[in-house]
Amino acid sequence: MMELYCEAVEYLSMHNIEVLESDADDEVYVALDDPFTFVDSPLFRQQCSSTSSSPLCSHKQLREEGETAPELLLEKRKMVLEKIMHCEEHYLRGLEALTLLMKPLKMAAFTSQPVLSSLQVQTIFFQVPELLELHQKFYEGLRQSQEKQLVGHLFQRLVNQLGIYRAFISNHQLSLQTVRKCTSSDERFQNLAAAIKIGADTVDPTSYTLEELLLKPIDRVTRNTLALHDLLKHTPDEHPDNPLLQEALNISKDFLSGVNKEILPRKISESTARSKIRHLVKDGFLVEVTDGSRRLRHLFLFSDFLLCAKLKQGKQDLYKHEWSIPLTDLTLQPVLEDDLVLTIPAEPQELMIDIQKIIQQTRLEIQEEKNHNRGPLNKVLEKTKRKLLDNELWLLQNSPMVPLCIHSKTGKSYIFLLSSEFELYEWKEKIEETRNRNLDSVPLFLSDISKLTSSLPQLRSTRRPPLKSQSNDNNGFLLFGTLELKLHSIQGLQTPASLYFSLEMDSFGYFEKFADSRDIAPEAVIDWEEEFELHADGAQALRLLGYERSGRGAQCNQKRLVGRSQIQLDPKTLQAKEWRQIILHLNVLKLSLSLRFTPCELQLTLAGAQREVFGEQIENIVKIEGSSVPHLVRLCVAEVESRGLNEVGIYRISGLATDVQSLKTLFNTNVKEAVSHVKALDIHAVAGSLKLFLRELPEPLLTFRLFKEFTQTFDITDTAERNEQLMCLVHCLPKANFDTLVFLLGHLTRVASNEPVNKMSLYNLATVFGPTLLRQHPGELSLQGSPFDLSQEVVMQVQVLLHLLQSNLSTEEKEHKPKTSDSLET
Repeated sequence: MMELYCEAVEYLSMHNIEVLESDADDEVYVALDDPFTFVDSPLFRQQCSSTSSSPLCSHKQLREEGETAPELLLEKRKMVLEKIMHCEEHYLRGLEALTLLMKPLKMAAFTSQPVLSSLQVQTIFFQVPELLELHQKFYEGLRQSQEKQLVGHLFQRLVNQLGIYRAFISNHQLSLQTVRKCTSSDERFQNLAAAIKIGADTVDPTSYTLEELLLKPIDRVTRNTLALHDLLKHTPDEHPDNPLLQEALNISKDFLSGVNKEILPRKISESTARSKIRHLVKDGFLVEVTDGSRRLRHLFLFSDFLLCAKLKQGKQDLYKHEWSIPLTDLTLQPVLEDDLVLTIPAEPQELMIDIQKIIQQTRLEIQEEKNHNRGPLNKVLEKTKRKLLDNELWLLQNSPMVPLCIHSKTGKSYIFLLSSEFELYEWKEKIEETRNRNLDSVPLFLSDISKLTSSLPQLRSTRRPPLKSQSNDNNGFLLFGTLELKLHSIQGLQTPASLYFSLEMDSFGYFEKFADSRDIAPEAVIDWEEEFELHADGAQALRLLGYERSGRGAQCNQKRLVGRSQIQLDPKTLQAKEWRQIILHLNVLKLSLSLRFTPCELQLTLAGAQREVFGEQIENIVKIEGSSVPHLVRLCVAEVESRGLNEVGIYRISGLATDVQSLKTLFNTNVKEAVSHVKALDIHAVAGSLKLFLRELPEPLLTFRLFKEFTQTFDITDTAERNEQLMCLVHCLPKANFDTLVFLLGHLTRVASNEPVNKMSLYNLATVFGPTLLRQHPGELSLQGSPFDLSQEVVMQVQVLLHLLQSNLSTEEKEHKPKTSDSLET
C-alpha cells in the first residue's frame, strides 16, 4: 500500500498538486483540498471514536483482536461506497460546471465577436464532455446498485475507458497554457475564468478558478485508484465483486505507473517536450489481411499516427511493432464488393458452423467440469479451456467480413476486417476527426518506436480480444436470454426518405449484426411498428444504425448512414420482464423504441443447446428459447416483410423443395447459421419454410380442443355475437399459441395491404393458412357424428381465419380478458 501511496504522491506532484504530509501509519491516504476521506483515515477514526453508537472500529484494531468479523467488514464497505458516491457527486458538479462554461464559449466562437476561437475552446475543454458522460453513467450505476452493493462491473467499465483520461492528461499542459494566454489577452474571458461556482443551488456554493477545475480530472486518477484499493480491502474474498475489483485495481495501477513513466521524461528532457501533443485516441483488436492470410492485430490510433502491433500474451504482455503511418500520410479508401471477394480469404461456411458447434460443446464440458468441483488444478479442465481458446481465436480471425482499407502515401495499403459496421464507422470517424485537427506530427525515429511499443501494455485501453474463454466467471452484468425490441416511430426527418435500421448486439464484447428492419416507406416513417426477438448470450450492449437507401434501378442497394447509437444493457433495469420505452438520438433523428428482457438459464445458453423445432410443441419451443414467439417465425416473417411484400403470389407460390428442406435442417441444427442462410434464399422458399413449420406442429395453432367451438360460431346468426364468441375462443388459447397467432395475423395483414402489387388479399391468405392453423384431430367425428365433408371443413377453416384477420388482436388484450375456458368445456 505504501508503494501505491508514493506513486500517487509522485504523480500529483508532477502536476503541481500539493500533498499534505501525515505522520500516520502506512494505511493513511492522501488528504487534498477536496478530501476523499477513507474509512481507515485518521478523520474517519476520529469520527468513529466520537460516538459510542458506531459499530465500526479500525482494521488495525480488528487485527489486534485476532479476527475480522464479516458483518463489520461489509458494514465498512458500505460506508466506503457511500463516501465514493459523495465524492463522485462533487466531481460531477465540477465537470458539469466546465461543460456549462464550454457551451456558450463554443457557440460564441462562430459569432462576429468571439471570446475564444473554436480551436482554443477545443484545446481548453478537450475530453471534458467525454469525462462527464463517463462519470454520469458511473454515478448512475452506483446509485442503482446501492441496495445490492454489486459495483465491481461498474469499476471495470470505468477503468477500461481510462484512455479518455490519458488523452486529457496529454493535453492538460497545453490546455493550461491556452487558459493563461487567453486570460491575459481578453478581459471577458478573465472574468469568466476567475470564479466558477459549484453547487449554486445549495446554501454554501464553492467558487473555483478555471485552472483549479481543470486540475480535478488529474486529481481524480489517483483518487479512483485509492478508492479501488480501499473498497477491495473491505470486500471479503468470497464476495462476487472481489475478482472484478482486483482486476480493475490492477488496470488502474498499470495506468498510473504508465502515466508516471510517460510524464517524468517530459520534465527532465527538452528533447521529448514536443511529445506532449501525442496521446492515444482509440485502440482495439482487428483482423488484418496480409499475403492472403488473416492475422489478429492490435491497432492503436494516436493523435498523430496509426500503429499496428502484435500482442504476445504471457505472464507479461509484450507487443511487437508491425508498422506505423503518420496521419498526414494516411487516407481511407472504399473497398468494392468485387475486390472483397478476390482479396479477402474466407473459410467454407460449413467449417464455420462446425467450429461453432465445437465451441458450444466445449463450453458445456467446461461448465459440467466446474459443477463437479474437481479443483483449479484439474488437467482435464485446463486442456478443455485451451481447446476452447484455440477455437474461439480461429473463429475470431475468420468470421469478420466488414472491411476497413487504409492507404499510405508510400503506396502501401492495409485491409482490416471487423464484424460490426458500427465499429467500422467509429474507426473511420475517429481517424478522420483526429487527422483533421491539423496537429504537427512529432517525427518518429526507430528509438521512439521501440520505446513506444514497450509502453503499449500501459497505454492501451483494450487489454484483450473479446473471447468468452477469457471473460470473468462472474457474469452478473451480462444478459442471457431473449431481448425483445419494438421500433415505434422516428422523428426529425427534414425531407422524406426511405430508411431501414440495422441491429447489432455483442456476445462477451464481440459484436455482430443480428437483423435488419424492413424498409420504411417515406410516408410511414412517423409511425410504424416492427418487432424483433434477439437471443442474448453474454450481451452488454445493443447498437442501432440507421441507413437511407439511395439510387435507382441497379444502384438501389446504395446506402448512406444517417445516424447510429448504442444502448447499454443493464440486467438490473431489464429484469422486470416489462416493456421499457427509450428515446434514442441518432444525429438529427429521434427514434422511439421499447425493450423487454426474458432471462433464461445460463447453463442452457452456455451449452448452446440446439433442439429441433420442426414437429415440436410450440409451448416447448418458446420455453427453451425464452421467447414469446418462436425464433423461426420471427425470422421468416422479418425476411418476407423485408423483401417479399411486393412479390406476386407470396405464400401461394411454392419455393424449391430442396431450399425449404435445407432451411428446415439449419433451423433444427444451428439457428445462428439459419439467420444468414435465410437472407440468401429465394423468398418463396422462406415463406414455404414458415408454412411447413406451422403445418408440422403436433397440434395446430388454434388447437384440436377448440376446433368444434370455432366451427360452431358460424351457427350464430348475429354478427356481433359471433365476433364476440370468436374473440372469446381466441383468448382461451395457451399463451404461446395466442402470442404467435397475434404476431402472424399482424404480419398477414401487412402482406394483404400490398394486395395491388402482390395479388394476395386477406381472403387469399386465409385460404392458404386456414387449413394449417385450424383442423380437427385425425379420425375425430364431426358434430353430426360422422367425418366432416372435406369441402365444408375447408370453408369453415377459411372463414374463421378471415374473421380473425379482419379483427384487431393485440397481445395486451389477453392480460385483461377473463378466463372462460371452463365454460367452453364440453
